Amino acid sequence: MAEAEEYVRALNEKKKSLKEQADSANPFQPVQPVYADQIAVAWHADKKAAGRASWIDDFARFLNKELLKEISTVPAEQLTQHYLVGLIHRLKAGRSPITIDRNISYLKCMLEWARKHGFISKNPLELWTKRKEAPKYFELTYEDIKKLIAVAAPHIAWAIQVAANTGARTGAS
Repeated sequence: MAEAEEYVRALNEKKKSLKEQADSANPFQPVQPVYADQIAVAWHADKKAAGRASWIDDFARFLNKELLKEISTVPAEQLTQHYLVGLIHRLKAGRSPITIDRNISYLKCMLEWARKHGFISKNPLELWTKRKEAPKYFELTYEDIKKLIAVAAPHIAWAIQVAANTGARTGAS
């Protein structure tokens, strides 16, 4: 029993030490306002270290090229949903509503990450919801299948022929 209590005490001390190290590694001081560009750098580094999806680099380019120029002068705590949604609509004018919604959704993810990590107290896009995307329908014609078979490697051409001739596909035959 004494060994178990000693082990638990040592474990708790180790956890406390690790927490203090993590707190001291925080690049933001609690008395200083945190800006969106600081959040973006920390978020991007965290996601890249975790080996996340390729959309992160695409969104980071949009952040650096357009969005951060507009919002990096305002403390992140002062950003509002109305301002951010309107800004992205203005910056992405002429793009499809789906593209605009995806960019807002990516920004929402970044701000939620910042909230969870204690950089901001509230995600300004917390209540924003993305429109439902209509499913994309893609149908191959008989001519399309013939073109695919003509350029495919023999083992792939065979698989395409089997799939096309079994009727195990959606859409018109």
